[in-house]
Amino acid sequence: MITNSLIATVESLFNTTYTSELNTIETDITGLSVLRAETPTSFQSVIYTPLICLILQGSKETVAGEESVSCAAGESLIIGHDLPVNSRIIDASPPEPYLALVFMLDIATIQSLYDEIGETYLAAQAVQALGVGSTEPELVSAL
Repeated sequence: MITNSLIATVESLFNTTYTSELNTIETDITGLSVLRAETPTSFQSVIYTPLICLILQGSKETVAGEESVSCAAGESLIIGHDLPVNSRIIDASPPEPYLALVFMLDIATIQSLYDEIGETYLAAQAVQALGVGSTEPELVSAL
């Protein structure tokens, strides 16, 4: 569950000079950035690197090839490797802007997890480069 205090903390990172367009702030924590937008955006073509994008407020749509996923508040978008996508914010307004935390993932760490999990576990799972799922309360509280 996304708390109002987490949203307020993220909002406080933005000063009064932000625009209604998508704004990004790189934090002092390596690999963590914060996104904010007051209005929906058009599709933008980008190449995502491995990341976890936790949506705090609003929603976004991401398209990779034939696969399209929507991600709303309380959900996380997970990208497992470099992936060309088209992405847009679909739900944002001045009173309730789109807010997201983006955590860059280290590919070496991901590969070491593969070494620990092994092929047996992965063979039974559908391997995806792009996924969306509910974010567990323990993860949200860790932020």
